[in-house]
Amino acid sequence: KEENEIGMTYTPIPTEIIDMPHGSALPTFPNKKSILLASLLIGLLLPAVVLFIKESLNTTVRGKIDIEARTQLPIIGEIPLYNDGKRKIKLPKLSLGKKKQQRETPQLVVQHDNQNAINEAFRILRSNLEFMTDTPQRKNVFLVTSMYAGSGKSFVSMNLALTLAIKHRRVLFVDGDMRRATATRTFGNMQVGLADYLGEKVDSADSVIYQHREYPSLDIIPVGTTPPNPTELLSGPRMRQLLDEMRPHYDFILIDCPMTETLADAFIIGHHVDRTL
Repeated sequence: KEENEIGMTYTPIPTEIIDMPHGSALPTFPNKKSILLASLLIGLLLPAVVLFIKESLNTTVRGKIDIEARTQLPIIGEIPLYNDGKRKIKLPKLSLGKKKQQRETPQLVVQHDNQNAINEAFRILRSNLEFMTDTPQRKNVFLVTSMYAGSGKSFVSMNLALTLAIKHRRVLFVDGDMRRATATRTFGNMQVGLADYLGEKVDSADSVIYQHREYPSLDIIPVGTTPPNPTELLSGPRMRQLLDEMRPHYDFILIDCPMTETLADAFIIGHHVDRTL
């Protein structure tokens, strides 16, 4: 009874449809377009941030700008990377029980009429050296070295000597790396050389000088007999005597030296030269 009375007193509000419901049948979330746009932006931004951090932490020398930005060293030339398949030669055993070692033989890439990038780079280096030595003091003795082995110092020094000889400049190339003798193997093994002169096995420096077969203006002093004590030989007075005797007869004297990281040879010879490359 009470329920009936309540139901009779309740008057429902009349309703009327004004507009029919309308809209897309697709869901409002997730929004595929927004997700694809955000994914595209993240995909482009994230690699850029990674590359920026990687380049910022990269301390390797990749060009002239890297050296000028971090050091005060003057740059006299840039030589592009050269690689023709890494030709190797076999060397005899260094000691009993060790396997035969293989070392890369530097290539002589400088040619008289070649105008490729590496030949032009060596010509630019030659012009800079000529400008540096065109002084009344005649500072024409250069030492070529590097921090680590395999950096290309023998490659640069030998091809630089050929570049100067092509221009008919009187050049003396000295293989001062008496441990590896890379330049001596490349130019051709000679029996008597720098080690024999420094060890007083020969009296005259002229007996250890060999003329290049193709370029008569290029003379070479090879290593000669491999010594057991290169540092002691270089520390003697005959190294300075050799350079003082040869300086007036040549336009350029290039000395190929070992690396400076673990060997003292370059520091010893450095006291007798005019500039270090």
